[in-house]
Amino acid sequence: MKGLQALAEAALKLAIAHGSYENISHARNQLGFILINAYDPDINNKQLAHIHIKDSLTGWLEVCQSAIDNMEYSEDSILIQNLNQCLSKYPIDQSSVSNVLDIMFSQGDATFENFKKSELLDLYFYIVGEEHTTTLLNGPAGQNIKDIKNYPQKLQEESDKKKNSRIYLYSCMYMEDHWNIFEIKEVIQCYKELESKEVKKLRTKLSADELDIVFVRLSRLKKIKEEKVSLNNNYNINDYFFNLYQRLDDKNVDEEKEATLVTEGKYALVIGNSNYEEKLNTPKNDANDITKTLIKMGYKVSTYLDLSFEDFKAAITRFSLDAKNAKVSIFYYSGHAYQIGGQNFLLPIDTDMKAKEKDAMQISIELNKILRQNIPGNKKIVFLDACRNNPFNKKGLAPINVGENTLVSYAAEAGKYAFDGDRGLSPYAQALVNNLPRDQDIAVILRMVRLDVKKSTLSKQNTSEYSNLIDNDKL
Repeated sequence: MKGLQALAEAALKLAIAHGSYENISHARNQLGFILINAYDPDINNKQLAHIHIKDSLTGWLEVCQSAIDNMEYSEDSILIQNLNQCLSKYPIDQSSVSNVLDIMFSQGDATFENFKKSELLDLYFYIVGEEHTTTLLNGPAGQNIKDIKNYPQKLQEESDKKKNSRIYLYSCMYMEDHWNIFEIKEVIQCYKELESKEVKKLRTKLSADELDIVFVRLSRLKKIKEEKVSLNNNYNINDYFFNLYQRLDDKNVDEEKEATLVTEGKYALVIGNSNYEEKLNTPKNDANDITKTLIKMGYKVSTYLDLSFEDFKAAITRFSLDAKNAKVSIFYYSGHAYQIGGQNFLLPIDTDMKAKEKDAMQISIELNKILRQNIPGNKKIVFLDACRNNPFNKKGLAPINVGENTLVSYAAEAGKYAFDGDRGLSPYAQALVNNLPRDQDIAVILRMVRLDVKKSTLSKQNTSEYSNLIDNDKL
């Protein structure tokens, strides 16, 4: 699944570079699907998935709105006046519409961008030839565990009442999507009962595509159950897939553990980029003071200032080699960063700030690649003091997936900016310098950092973290 995520991200980057709204939409929808359906807890990220899924439709809606406003014509010379007619000239895959409608149903959204939910439901019907499944349902499950646990039974009763097996299929898929709550044997039983009812023709028959879904998912779940050893027959899907990925990665995991036992080393990579076309005030000072702080804490620190694209790549590659036997690795970055397509990029100083986002992306540093390839060690801590006066768009950094025993701290909340500071240090860097040396759990330290940042910015900036730490959380 990690490989699929990386491929989807690469496909999205390529689509953005080529400027194809259709390919961008498809790539973002696929990436969203991977993130929302991944059983691996290191990958599953519903917040980020929803961003990708919604944005998969945004580009197409913008294209259509422009065509409607400009009174363009479709391929058959019909004046484009609505989404259905726009579809003939500007294609969009049905899954992009379907997944957004699922989110709108569960979240109770009445509108999406400037379009009403009813318009998107009509569009889905126009593409597929039948109503979207959510139109058959009385309402979403709710948010608490009890409501979620009871929802499949309610859907199955509704399926019996309306004699519509698509509702029953939705109940099975809902259980599988909530793999952290339902046991695998419950989900298998749901699909088995649906399969049996279809064979006996007790309900409205599923389409060929929907029957394929039943067959594929049931086969996959049976295979997982057969291949895994369970404790007291408690077939929890999360446990199955966690163990599955552990087993697939056994060789690499063992090598990493063996390496970390050799040394108690603490390594840090610190980068401060300020010398852009329009200079930032504090990154150089931030990097220098963070370096001094980490050295006092016993870290071997590699510090770089004002890196070009090639120098940036060389620095992170060198660090990945120097720190390959690290027990703890810290990466601190101060400078410009931005998101495009829900992916985060760090900006070298030779980035052309007048370039289009898709062009700048080719000479920017992908944060996900750094996390996967360049930050070694048993425990990884990343501090991002970025998103200052973003030169490309008005979005701050996007939410991010973190791997096992990894923490990523943003100077500001996802989608928002961090202050640069007039002189001295940025508010975030100053708070880190003040609090990192404390002999406290990192979670406690970051709460102190958050409080200091809120105080120094009069509550205009609030830090955020994404953490999957599992062992001793002191630095």
